[in-house]
Amino acid sequence: MKVAIIVCRDPRHQLGGVRKFVASLIPQLLKNNVRVTLISPYENNHSFIDGLPFVFFPIMNRRPASTYEFLMHLFFKVPFIKISKDIIIHVQRPDTLLPFLIFHKRNPKIITLHGQSTRAIFMRRGLIAGSIFKFIEILVFKKINKAIAVDKKTKQIYLKQYPWLTDKLVTIPVGINLTKFKPMNKSVVRKKYGFSEGDKIIIFIGRLEMEKRIDFLIEVFKIIDEENKNVKLLLVGEGRKRRELKDSVKKLELEKDVIFTGAFEHEKIPELMNC
Repeated sequence: MKVAIIVCRDPRHQLGGVRKFVASLIPQLLKNNVRVTLISPYENNHSFIDGLPFVFFPIMNRRPASTYEFLMHLFFKVPFIKISKDIIIHVQRPDTLLPFLIFHKRNPKIITLHGQSTRAIFMRRGLIAGSIFKFIEILVFKKINKAIAVDKKTKQIYLKQYPWLTDKLVTIPVGINLTKFKPMNKSVVRKKYGFSEGDKIIIFIGRLEMEKRIDFLIEVFKIIDEENKNVKLLLVGEGRKRRELKDSVKKLELEKDVIFTGAFEHEKIPELMNC
């Protein structure tokens, strides 16, 4: 089996859920004798993940690249990528499949649905951009061979919008590496990150973006903080809403109890969760 995985952020630079998903998927495919081609922006000069080699086709050298820049370069370069007809095209967003619908019509095509992409576009980009993305999503869903939802809720949301996807849409939950994500000594990791035994810790791990509704989380935490002692809210991640969220925390006088860690190495996330 041969698979070409298309992602608009280089998964070898492992910040972000989709990138980590792809970075975890590729080694598993390689170990099962699947030939993998990665099509993404260029951020690293090696074609290895977990020490395993794969074929890498860089779409652009600029970093960080926006999704729209990546899509534009994809349209220009896909016609010149040699992809045999038996290679499965696997995308992580509906819009990135468009060039392959035009230039590689006969290849099997699948998409992994990591969440509500259209909802996020409407929230961040407005009505016009959201409507265009919605149109693209419908077009892509009509052409794909299979859609994979990463959880049951995501599947339910898409089936409610597109009942005709029933035969195409399946759920494959995101896997967990149990050698890394496992119980640890809570006292040890709390001491390492400066928390006391009596602290009650709420943790968010993800991008600090509008669609994540961290603003709402902070408002709820204000109520919790007023009614409980030694409560901490740990926000792990980076994003465009960081400054706005920090201003909100300051306005609500939560600076002592809301902690912004910034981007965090994925290998250390299990330690934070064990806190």
